[in-house]
Amino acid sequence: MRKILIVEDEFIIAHRVKELLEKEANASCYITDNYADAMNLVRQELPDLVLLDIRLFDDEDAGIRLAHYIQDHYHIPFIFLSGYSDETTLKHARLYRPATFITKPVIEKQLLAAISMALPERNIAKAKAIFLKGKYFEDITYEKLTRIPFSEYNFINREIRFEDITVIQAFNHIKRNTILFKFCQPKCFFVMGSTIEKIKEILPAFFEQVHQSFIINTHYISAKRDRHYITIGGESVPVGAAFKKLV
Repeated sequence: MRKILIVEDEFIIAHRVKELLEKEANASCYITDNYADAMNLVRQELPDLVLLDIRLFDDEDAGIRLAHYIQDHYHIPFIFLSGYSDETTLKHARLYRPATFITKPVIEKQLLAAISMALPERNIAKAKAIFLKGKYFEDITYEKLTRIPFSEYNFINREIRFEDITVIQAFNHIKRNTILFKFCQPKCFFVMGSTIEKIKEILPAFFEQVHQSFIINTHYISAKRDRHYITIGGESVPVGAAFKKLV
């Protein structure tokens, strides 16, 4: 069943669209009417499609900002819904390359046809790569890496694919505010200056924090040991007491 996020501040329209899509498009729908909740739902649920009202309550560019966020971080199509169809609105909306633009009041057949055309093929990775500023290392052991002084790193912007990351580790007590990314490719690491709290904000929902210093990619879990450790790609990652219920 496909997942569709409806970002709409008119209650009647939102629930009429939800009822229509769940009945006619065999979809599971989520509704929200504000930018913050919409952004969190995109991260947590990774919907297949977003129906996006351009203006929400008093936040006139909420839909545009959300479109920008989706475009930067995900391979998720979105359709703009709007009661405004003037040339200025259309020109602005076109910059974000929506799948299409539908005016309100919504015509049911038009909406169903647009959704059928916009939905992507199944099993396509929805999370994009992201550019981060740090130092990438290849063909180096973890032990040798941790002995390199932070001051010797030559930081550059590098594209990091979320699907390639297995473990993210924070070294806030050893190398102040340093984050280490480990990958499915052996002996490859990426180091950057940040905190685990900031890193969590940019990660898709298939990442889970299991310790104050560790985040794991749940796609790579191969074993669990007594709720104290999780095995990721042959590495044992500790599970903190505060996170055992999540695990």
